[in-house]
Amino acid sequence: MSELNIMAVVFSAAVVNYLIRVTPFLMTNWEKVPLVVRRFLTIMPTAALGALIFPGAFTSLAETGRPWAALGGLGAAALTAHFSKNLIIPVAAAVLTTWAILQFP
Repeated sequence: MSELNIMAVVFSAAVVNYLIRVTPFLMTNWEKVPLVVRRFLTIMPTAALGALIFPGAFTSLAETGRPWAALGGLGAAALTAHFSKNLIIPVAAAVLTTWAILQFP
């Protein structure tokens, strides 16, 4: 890969990164944001939660042989996600619950 191609990739990545970070500041008036975009932004934490927790839970089911730890973490994440509508709290609850279950033999 030539230097020009590498610089083009770096520049493109910088532009995309900037656009992603500046978009919320450009959309200061939520009434003007289309309904489809608002729905998408409200669903994003749930999608991110699924992307963070489910692969790890299925991996731990296969590797550790202790399914209760994975199922407990999934249950804690689902329960706290339903009530908190937040991303950090369910992830923390899943990690802490799984850790607590793994402490018992």
